[in-house]
Amino acid sequence: MKSIDRFEGDIAIIDDDGKLYGMRRDMLPSDAAEGDIIAADEHGNITIQKEATDAWRLSLRQRLKLLSDESERD
Repeated sequence: MKSIDRFEGDIAIIDDDGKLYGMRRDMLPSDAAEGDIIAADEHGNITIQKEATDAWRLSLRQRLKLLSDESERD
């Protein structure tokens, strides 16, 4: 799974299952944001995988809530 880790100026840092590399920001959709899951089609066009991104973000929120709830019990 490839996701946008962060932006550094005109470069997007892409996390590809733990391997990081840079990509020109203008190669991504204009509404791309940190945390978006992306995919490329057979022509190299990059799209944001909205459903996968939403599911991933929900999973992170649930894990953070669980950790927060556990720390409140300690």
